[in-house]
Order: sequence, then structure tokens, then C-alpha cells
Amino acid sequence: MSFKPRIIDLYQLEMEASKPVIKIDIISDTMCPWCYIGKRHLEAAMKDFESTFDFDIEWKPFLLNPNTPDEGVPVLEYLAQRYGQKVADDARTGKSDLIKAAARVGLKFDVNRKFVNSIRSHCLLDYAKTQQKQNELAEILFERYFTYAENINDIELLVDCAKAVGLKAEEAKKCLEDKARQKKILKEAKWATENNIHGVPHFSISLVGDQLGKVMPLHGCQPIEMFRRVFTSIRGRII
Repeated sequence: MSFKPRIIDLYQLEMEASKPVIKIDIISDTMCPWCYIGKRHLEAAMKDFESTFDFDIEWKPFLLNPNTPDEGVPVLEYLAQRYGQKVADDARTGKSDLIKAAARVGLKFDVNRKFVNSIRSHCLLDYAKTQQKQNELAEILFERYFTYAENINDIELLVDCAKAVGLKAEEAKKCLEDKARQKKILKEAKWATENNIHGVPHFSISLVGDQLGKVMPLHGCQPIEMFRRVFTSIRGRII
């Protein structure tokens, strides 16, 4: 069970007196297992600071392999082709560092899943952002893919995920078929690589309203303690 932080949008922030808000931009791919683990690490640290801060989380797209065919590739086959047979074997037998790291945060990955094209899932996340449901949807997508090995490139499955977080099925399906939105996702993903982000997750953490405009970038699946240090540092600047 993941921690559910109080997520607010900036309009809501302006409309109510509230705790200081930490803005967290997460560049991620729904195909990325370290992004799911990193989400758990972040949530554990956020839970420790829930009495001090509210959090504004935004998920931004990254495409590990934008040319993945619609039918997908078995993940063990994908791992063998990209990283070597030993990596695939370790994933299958549960010996890999990834599988062990997932287990430490209560996650179990189904190795029978397929690596699929993630552009549609990013389109849905983009729509969910406009409805303040993006963080909830990210959790559902990760769970349905990594835990249950479901195809999150399938339109009907994605609509079902949208409904699970309270989004309208008709609007969700419309966004999945929106070519302009797909182009937007491709453009945003390209921006990430053009700005030297070549792997995910990538976190950018800042205090909303900070006059210095200080942003703390963290690359990779950071340990819980690293997030705690960042939040402690921010707290020290406002006391």
C-alpha cells in the first residue's frame, strides 16, 4: 500500500492558507521499474514530513524506447537483447538487484510482462494532470503493469485505469486518440534528452515561492534518506 500524500495544485495553493508546498517534478517512463521503486522511496520520505509540507507532484514523460512495437516484447527477451542474458536470467530467478530493491519496498514484479510502447500511457497521465489525478493514475499504471503484467498500451485497459481514479471514460479515450497530445508527449520527452537526462527517474525538487528559485535535481532511484535530507534542508531554510 503506497502512502497517499496531500497533493494540491498551485491554484488551490493560492485559494487557501496552507503549509509550505514542495514542488516535485518527476521525469519518468511507465516502463521503468526503478521509477516505481523510486516512487515508493519518495513517498516514505514524504510521509515523514506530512505535518510540515504539502506536496505538488507532476509526472513528466520519458520514453525508454519510443520505437517499441504495439504488440510489445517479452520483458525477459528485451532485457537479454539490451543488457545481456545474465541480466535476464537474474530477473527470472529473482537474483537481480532490481528485484531485491523492489521487494524491500513491498513490490513484486511479474517477469511475464511485456515491454510495450508507453506513449499512450503518458498521454493519459497528461490528461490526468488537468484533473488533479495524475499521481493517483501513476500508481495505478505502475501497479497494473509491474504487478499484474497487464498491457498499458491497450486503450481499453487504459480507460479502465482512468475510471479507477475517477476520470471520465469518454474523455480518457479521446485523449488516447489525440494526435496533438501524442506530439506534445514526444516533444516533452525529447526536451528531457536534449537537457542531458538520459535515464530515469529524474527528480527536480523545489519550494514553491522560494525567492532564490533553488531547485534540487536528483537523478536515479534515490534512497529514502536522500529525499529526507533534501526535505530537511528545505525545512531549515523556512524556519
